[in-house]
Amino acid sequence: MKKYRAISLALALGLTLTTAPALAKTPKPTVAEIEAAKKVEAAKKKAADAQAAKLAAANQSLRSLTVKANAATALYVKAQKELAVAVAAARAAAQYAAETAAAVSEAHRVIGRLATNAYIMGGSMSDIEPLLSSNGPQDLIDQLSTLSNLGAKNTIALERFKAAEVIARAAKKAADDAKLAQQTATAKVEAAKKVADEAKAEQAKEVAKLQKVGCEVAKGAGCFDERVDEC
Repeated sequence: MKKYRAISLALALGLTLTTAPALAKTPKPTVAEIEAAKKVEAAKKKAADAQAAKLAAANQSLRSLTVKANAATALYVKAQKELAVAVAAARAAAQYAAETAAAVSEAHRVIGRLATNAYIMGGSMSDIEPLLSSNGPQDLIDQLSTLSNLGAKNTIALERFKAAEVIARAAKKAADDAKLAQQTATAKVEAAKKVADEAKAEQAKEVAKLQKVGCEVAKGAGCFDERVDEC
């Protein structure tokens, strides 16, 4: 019995001695290991700070480009509205000029009929020829103004013709000016559209750049989201 106890005690002592090293405490890191770990963490922080600064810069740039794009779009819309007004004005002016030109032509025909009637009623050939052979409205006016045998009806017709001619000239000038204004407005719209398109393109590039930077920051932070995987 004593022999068995001695054997059991020896075995227990042996097991204790065998497992003692396994239960020993984990050794402390060396100074070199601590310094190396610090350097790794510092490098990670530096990289993270750099990415954050890059992201902030991209955000600021995008905000500036967005303001620029919005302003350019607003100018483009304004130019389009101005063009619409100019087109309407040019059409109205052209229509009025055509109407006044028609009035001049009608007045010219009236004077021609009066001249014909004067001839039929016994007017001399020398009085009729200037009316029928005039080279244009102004020449007709000059010729008529020299005739001494015009009656009251003829004088009224001549005055109406003169008035119609003045109005027609003014209307034509207004139509020409309106057409020029329309051309200017068209050029302005084209220029504004070009600026707006360029601003939108810059904005789109900056959005793509910002998304790329955001993905880099997310990956650097260890984010494994589906959206990050798509970057």
